[in-house]
Amino acid sequence: MTNNIPEIYGKLETSENNSIWVAVRTKPRHEKKIARKCIDLKLPYYLPLKDSVREYKDRIKTYRKPLFPGYIFCRLSPAEQRKLSSIGSVLTYLIPTQQKILVNELIQLYNFHNLGASFEEHKFLKRGKRVRILRGTFADYEGKVSNRKGKYRVVLNISLINQAVAIEVDAKDIAILDDLDD
Repeated sequence: MTNNIPEIYGKLETSENNSIWVAVRTKPRHEKKIARKCIDLKLPYYLPLKDSVREYKDRIKTYRKPLFPGYIFCRLSPAEQRKLSSIGSVLTYLIPTQQKILVNELIQLYNFHNLGASFEEHKFLKRGKRVRILRGTFADYEGKVSNRKGKYRVVLNISLINQAVAIEVDAKDIAILDDLDD
């Protein structure tokens, strides 16, 4: 069985029926198994992936690993949650209180990745100034700003799972949306 699965299956959009986007907490290294099951059941999912390069004596190999180990995002109804749980890889479902916020965060993350952003994992920011990027490839994207060692990063929190990624930006390319530290 191949490990090459698409990062996304279906569309990142809210649904008119009773299915919602949830974060599926998986057993360790079971994210791709759940993705394959979602494809079999024709269920939309998003599994953010990153490249991991390993050097061996005689070769260099690149693997695709989950950006957020232990999580995959799926659009499911309660009945589909039961079907997916039957494979034994699901630990729990994290249900967002605000569906639109989760979907917007996932769309923004997906677009960062598709636009070739060089992003890095970042600690989840509970506090920080909300900003909007004004110019460049990522114009109109929003996040919280982190300033470390003279470099500005716009941090995209995935609030449902308390994890984040960041991209570097020039200070002149961002606008502060509020002066409150959340």
